[in-house]
Amino acid sequence: MCRYKKSIRVVLIVCIIMWLGVIYSFSAKNGVSSSACSGGITKKVLKVIYPSYVNKDAETREKIFQKTNYYIRKTAHFGEYAILAVLITFFLLTFNMSFISAIIFTVALCMAMAAGDEIHQMFVDGRSPQIKDVCIDTCGACAGAVFAAVVCYAGKIIYNRKRKEV
Repeated sequence: MCRYKKSIRVVLIVCIIMWLGVIYSFSAKNGVSSSACSGGITKKVLKVIYPSYVNKDAETREKIFQKTNYYIRKTAHFGEYAILAVLITFFLLTFNMSFISAIIFTVALCMAMAAGDEIHQMFVDGRSPQIKDVCIDTCGACAGAVFAAVVCYAGKIIYNRKRKEV
């Protein structure tokens, strides 16, 4: 194995472990802390996408806030696992795995991690496991794995074209 691949693998493993730590830290927050975190993000998003939000009556603001907060929380689930899947797929492709095998293995691994993450939430105050979240996480993993495989495939095509030119 060339040193270059070994170095890339080490960097990717470190990134995967760090990202799993980020996911775990979000899951370890109790219900109040988790809601406060996503609520703060929701308020910032609403200021940008809905400037007249502050001029609405309290009941309307609350409805808009709750709906937007829901989508932000679910988008965060999707994004967390899309990033994890990109990292894992890149790692697996350093072993010359086929693109399809890397995608399937990555999605299966991320689905298992998402299920474990939801089980972990059973033991956190104010949190509960949601099968819907596992499904959203898995969809994020699918998107991330396919994205990473397409990037690698495109890179491989470009690399091979440049080698032929030389």
